[in-house]
Amino acid sequence: MEFVARPILFPRRYVIYVVLAMLDLACTILILQNGGREINAIANYVLQLAGEHGMSILKFASVAVVLTICEIVGRHKLELASRLVYAAIAINAFPLAFAAAQAVGLLAI
Repeated sequence: MEFVARPILFPRRYVIYVVLAMLDLACTILILQNGGREINAIANYVLQLAGEHGMSILKFASVAVVLTICEIVGRHKLELASRLVYAAIAINAFPLAFAAAQAVGLLAI
């Protein structure tokens, strides 16, 4: 089988998704450093096991998995992949909004 390079399907949406993921991680670390806690059970487990570095690796691994799934699905069902990217953005925006609200509360102390 020969490798054929193809363009990335949704580059602008991927940038939005990655930026939201980075902001989520930054807010989470800020919250943790100011006495807050991680409410995601999986992330909390990784945090307890491997610290902030481990949690960062988990976050970036999950981003890589989502982008890979979107690219694979998109090669067969473009519309479905498009909806997956939007869902990933929305799902990632929710904890970011929560973390940002929590961070603002922590900073106001």
